[in-house]
Amino acid sequence: MPLYYHTKLREHVSSELGKRLKGKTCFNFIRLEQSHKQDLLTLTCTRAAKG
Repeated sequence: MPLYYHTKLREHVSSELGKRLKGKTCFNFIRLEQSHKQDLLTLTCTRAAKG
């Protein structure tokens, strides 16, 4: 995730995904839930759409 360089992407991090954010750019998971997968997909697509 380019969260370090594109800090505006943090606005698109869901509250559930935000709980997994460690530091500024790393997401830590013990178990990846379906909701996490969807949130990560949404965040990735947001970045891709912005170019």
